[in-house]
Amino acid sequence: MRVRRSALALPIVLVAGGCGGGAAHRTAAAPPVRAVDEAPPAQARQELAEYLGDWKPGSASGLTTKLKTQVVCGVTGDGKTVPCTTAQIARLQALGLRYARAVSLARGESPRVAAVLRLPYGYRELLLVWRGSNGRLCLSATEDPGGDLVEPFGPCLRAARLPFHYTADPLQPCDAICLGNGSVETVGASRFVLAGTVAPAATAIRVTVGGGAVTTYPLRGPLLRGTRSRVFMTVLGVRNWRTIELLHGSTIVATKTMPPRMAGYSDCSEEYGATDRAKYAACVAKVKASTKP
Repeated sequence: MRVRRSALALPIVLVAGGCGGGAAHRTAAAPPVRAVDEAPPAQARQELAEYLGDWKPGSASGLTTKLKTQVVCGVTGDGKTVPCTTAQIARLQALGLRYARAVSLARGESPRVAAVLRLPYGYRELLLVWRGSNGRLCLSATEDPGGDLVEPFGPCLRAARLPFHYTADPLQPCDAICLGNGSVETVGASRFVLAGTVAPAATAIRVTVGGGAVTTYPLRGPLLRGTRSRVFMTVLGVRNWRTIELLHGSTIVATKTMPPRMAGYSDCSEEYGATDRAKYAACVAKVKASTKP
C-alpha cells in the first residue's frame, strides 16, 4: 500500500444505525463522485511512467540483477535474511515481467482521469484508467495535488493470473468489487482511501474497518465510461478496511476479507505504529505467533 500526502480528508455526513454483534454502524451520505475525462496531472504521469515503462522486450537481465540485490526469500529464526535461489529468482522474474506486461499501455492508449472525489480545500482524489497491453482495463488512484499513486490494479491484472503472494493485495483479483486501497496523510493522522469500481446492479457497499465500526454507503456514483461498472470512491478514516460487502438491497452479492495476519498487522500499525514502537513490535510478534499467513 502506498501512503499519500493530502489535506484534510473528506468529512462524511453520517446517520446512526444498528448492526448485529454490537458493532457501531453508520449509514453515510453518498460520496460526491463525478465523472470527468481529463489528462492526469504531471506528478501522476511521472509516477505512472515508473509502472508503465518497466517492461520492454529484452529487459530480463536488468530485472534479474535487481532481484538479486533487492529481494530476499526468507528470514531465519534469529532475524537473518535468506537470499533467493536461482530458481526463486527466475520465478520472481517471470512474475515481474507478467505484471509489467499486464499494466503497460495498449498501443495508442494513454491514461486518463475518469472520476473525481472532492476533498476539502480544493484537493481532489482522482481515479485513473487505461487499457493494458492485454486489452483489459487498468486502474489507479492519486490525490491532486499530492502524493503517490495506488499501485495499478483491475481487470488487466486479473487476466495476468498473478498469485496472491506476488501482489499481496487482498482486494485482488478484481471482480464485482474492484477497488484500490491507499491512504492520505493529514495533519496528525493518516486516513485510508478506497477507489475503483463495483458491479452496477449493487445498491450499497458496507465496509467494516479495524476496531469493528461499520459504514454502509449508497452506490450513486457514475458508470465508468465504456464499461458497465459503477465508480466508488471514499475516505474511510483513520482505520483501514477489514471486510467489504457489496449489497443488492439487503442481500450480500460479493465480499472481500483481509487475511487474519494482514488484519492483525494493520491493527498494530493503526494502534501503535505512530506512537509507541515498543508496543508496536510486541503487537506484531503476538500476531505472527497467533495467526496464519
